[in-house]
Amino acid sequence: MFKNNIKPTKSNFQNWEKDTIFICIAVLVIIVILEFICKCISDRFPISISVFVGLSTGIVSAVFVLYFQRLNKQQDLLKYYSKIEGDYKRIDMGQDNTGDKENGGMVEQNCGLSIKIKYLGENAFSVAAEYWKDNNAQVTALIEFNETNKMVAHGRYHYINDGEFKGHFGTYTVYRFEENDNKLLVLFHHVFPRKLANNPDSNKGWEIWEKANR
Repeated sequence: MFKNNIKPTKSNFQNWEKDTIFICIAVLVIIVILEFICKCISDRFPISISVFVGLSTGIVSAVFVLYFQRLNKQQDLLKYYSKIEGDYKRIDMGQDNTGDKENGGMVEQNCGLSIKIKYLGENAFSVAAEYWKDNNAQVTALIEFNETNKMVAHGRYHYINDGEFKGHFGTYTVYRFEENDNKLLVLFHHVFPRKLANNPDSNKGWEIWEKANR
């Protein structure tokens, strides 16, 4: 199976948070140094010193609160979405505008092939899927679940290997089976190329992905 190079997000401080903390700590250090060098400064400007100290400590505290809130949210999302991540097999599929004979060929060529879903953080996943046994086609996709209900994801897939499907891409809509965490319903729709031979407007269908290690 081919590798997916997308890296999961990490719960580090953002750049603006690092800069803010650095500036506030620098202000506090300068105040402390001035206190040792010339105590008369705090005697002459007690209110100003208190304002700088209060603002700096307050801002640093607020940044840490935001960071831990974000960390807690990411941990909750990880707990929820960890049920989706894993290895899958395509167990059924069909195309909306074709008959049973054509769909039978699609099932024979595509069912049982490997699909890997990897959690990237927030509501996003990467997908690495195999298609068409005779062509050894490979697809990658990035999908993102709806922030509100977390049951439906949308994204774009594209073929990455050389062959007749190279450069083709389309859209995925992924639905969770609420009663079953081991299955996903995937609707696909071809977008490009727009050549008549690819039947772009009607080249759409569905797939059922089931966890292989359940």
